[in-house]
Amino acid sequence: MYKELCISILGLCQVVGDDLLMSNPKRIERAIRESACNSLLLKINQIGTVTEAIDVVKMANEANWGVVVSHRYGETDDSFIADLAVALGAGQIKAWSSLQRRALLRIEEELGDQAVYAGEDWRSAS
Repeated sequence: MYKELCISILGLCQVVGDDLLMSNPKRIERAIRESACNSLLLKINQIGTVTEAIDVVKMANEANWGVVVSHRYGETDDSFIADLAVALGAGQIKAWSSLQRRALLRIEEELGDQAVYAGEDWRSAS
């Protein structure tokens, strides 16, 4: 029943694979195959390395999924998550820290007219 529900709503809204995927390539492959979701919640602490994170984002992009870069609540006040989200062309970021939100504003200022807001194009922001 869950699979049928997901397939029927995947075109209408964002279904984020959080704990289902855990930023794990094998889990992501299976979710793509089974149409279990249409967006990856990328938690860098779950996957291990930045290189592995880039690889799973590529997988998500090839499947026409959205990507939400995230961290665990209270995990860091470092701006790295904001930088990573922009570098990966992620359509969204889940940032608890006001420092990260301010970092996004600074990045937007630096990019000027080249800055792009994903909006309804959250699946293909890059």
